[in-house]
Amino acid sequence: MNKYKNGYSIPIVIIILAFVCFSLSLTVIWVSYYLQQTSKRVKKYSDYEPFYEILEEILPEFGLGVKDTFTSPYDGWFSDLSEEINGYKIDYFPEDSKLDINHIDVSLFFKIKQGEKGKNDNSIKKNIEDIFISKIDEYLYYPEDLCKFMNNDTTSDVTSDFLLNFEFEDIFSIYNVPNLNTTSIDRLMLYLNSNNLDGDLTNDFINLVKKYRKKSNYLKYKGTRKNKSGLLINKFQFENLKKLYWPEEDMLFILFDYIGRINLNFVSEKVFEIAVKACGSKKENYKKYWKKIINIREGNETIKEMDIKNIFGKSWGCYEKIFSIDSNLFKINIIKEHKILTAYVRRYKDREKKIKIFKISVGEYVGQ
Repeated sequence: MNKYKNGYSIPIVIIILAFVCFSLSLTVIWVSYYLQQTSKRVKKYSDYEPFYEILEEILPEFGLGVKDTFTSPYDGWFSDLSEEINGYKIDYFPEDSKLDINHIDVSLFFKIKQGEKGKNDNSIKKNIEDIFISKIDEYLYYPEDLCKFMNNDTTSDVTSDFLLNFEFEDIFSIYNVPNLNTTSIDRLMLYLNSNNLDGDLTNDFINLVKKYRKKSNYLKYKGTRKNKSGLLINKFQFENLKKLYWPEEDMLFILFDYIGRINLNFVSEKVFEIAVKACGSKKENYKKYWKKIINIREGNETIKEMDIKNIFGKSWGCYEKIFSIDSNLFKINIIKEHKILTAYVRRYKDREKKIKIFKISVGEYVGQ
C-alpha cells in the first residue's frame, strides 16, 4: 500500500512545484509591472514638478483682494495675477461663470434658436428642445464624463449640429457647488447622497430648504415691494443651515452656495442667454441686457455694483440668484512647451482667506 502512495506522490509534487513556479512567475511579472508603472509615475511627477512649484507660488495671490467686491480682467486683484513666471505661461478663468451642469434645473429645458447660413445665405432657424440636458442620473465628475454625456448616441442630429459650434467646456462646468436658490430638490438630494452624508442630516437640511424657499417657482422669484431681493435663501438663512450637525466645520460653506456666481465681467453670450431665460420671463429679451454689458466690457472697463441696476433695472431681483460681478472658483492653466498643468481652485473670501484645490491634472499641451 505504501509503495503505491509513494508512486502517486511524485506527480503530485511535480504539479505543486509547477504551480509554485507559475505563481512566482506571475508575482515577478506583477512586481515588475508595478515597479515600471511606479517609475513612470515618479518620472511624470518629476517632469511636472516645476509646474507644481509654480502653482504653489501663485496660490497665495488668490488670497489677496478679499476686500474687492468684484473680479475682473481689467481691474482689481484678478488683473494683477502673474501671467508668466520663469518662462511658464499662466492663464486663469472663473469656472463659476459657466453653467453648472450637475445641478442644472429642469426649468432650463427651453427652446433655443440657432441661426445657420444656408446655400442662399438665408438664416435657417432651428428649434432645439432640451438642448443640453436629458436626464442626469449620476454625477459627471470628469471632463471626459461631460464629453461622453454630450455625445450620447441619443442626441438628435439637430442638437449635434448646434453643439458643433461650441466647446462643451466653454459652456458647462462640473466643478461648481449647488446654489440653494437655483437647484431643484431632486438635484440637491442627489448631491447630498453623493457626499455620503448622514440620513438625518440630509432630511433636516432638505426640510429647511423647502421651508425657506416655499414657492415652487423659486427660479422666477423676484422679491416683494418691501424686499426687492430675489434670494429666498439669504445670508441669514444660510447661516442657520450651518447650525445643523455637519460632520466637519465649515462643511456647509464648502458644499453649497446661495448667491449667483456667473460673473458678468466674464460670462459668454450663450451662457448669459440661457441664464436669463432660466430666471426671467419667457418673453425676456436677453439682448437688451447683453448690449449694455458688452458696451462696458469693450471699453476695457469693469462691471461693478453700481452698474448692475443700469443694466437690469427693476428686473435685477430676478437675476441676483444667478449672476454676480465676483468669482470664487477658478481654472488655472500652467503651460510650457508641450506640457500643461490644470488646477481648479476655489477661494473663500469670508473664511479667513481659505483656498481649496478641487482637482489637478497634468498632460501634453496640444494648443497653439
